[in-house]
Amino acid sequence: MHLHIAYSYTSSLQIDIDSITNQGCKGSAKIYTDEYIEQPEKPTNRHYIETFHLEPLIASRIIKLYVELKVNQTNEWQSGFDGTNYDIDFTDAQGTMHRKFWSPDKRKSSQSNVRAFVDSVHLLLTKTESIFRSHNPFECNYVKDSGGDVECRALNNKQKRKYKAERENFRKSQRSSIQ
Repeated sequence: MHLHIAYSYTSSLQIDIDSITNQGCKGSAKIYTDEYIEQPEKPTNRHYIETFHLEPLIASRIIKLYVELKVNQTNEWQSGFDGTNYDIDFTDAQGTMHRKFWSPDKRKSSQSNVRAFVDSVHLLLTKTESIFRSHNPFECNYVKDSGGDVECRALNNKQKRKYKAERENFRKSQRSSIQ
């Protein structure tokens, strides 16, 4: 059995879980975000990605939630260009199923099985996302699930200058590697 989930909450998230019969589950969560740069400063186009191994208990709980909430049986699947997208692939002995769910407004769909599943997974990964935030090297990054909002660290002027200098050094290193 294999479960692959991709969606955006505050950062983008991919989860892969493999079920290993009676021995439990193993899984990983890959979290990533894009750096945000205010105008007129030029963007760096940098991304930060970190992969975390899931504890077997958390991986097993995610699979159990998927089955209990009957996510694969929901008739709420739809697509769109704004809002929040959820991609879920599930493989078991009966085959592979790919579903794509789109919610124009997360408050409106709060009663859906898909949303309940995603909210539960998010709660299970709160500690993991907190670690990701503490490792995130960017001053500001996009908040994926809020229509393009930006999340920034609270910094004093000295820290802001340090981040700006670091971005300029990154751009210089990119230019010199091209030449």
